[in-house]
Amino acid sequence: MESICVPFRKRQAMRIYSRLWNADEWATRCGLIKTDWSQAPFIASHRNFKAEACT
Repeated sequence: MESICVPFRKRQAMRIYSRLWNADEWATRCGLIKTDWSQAPFIASHRNFKAEACT
């Protein structure tokens, strides 16, 4: 961001929150494999995440 003259905090921790939604129809072999919601909370990790946002 500094390359386009936008101040950016380099030394402050940042967090990203994302959501998990019920995808039984398309992500689970058309509903054949059900999500076991009793196993919540689910943890996901993001690799090579690049955010372009205004602050």
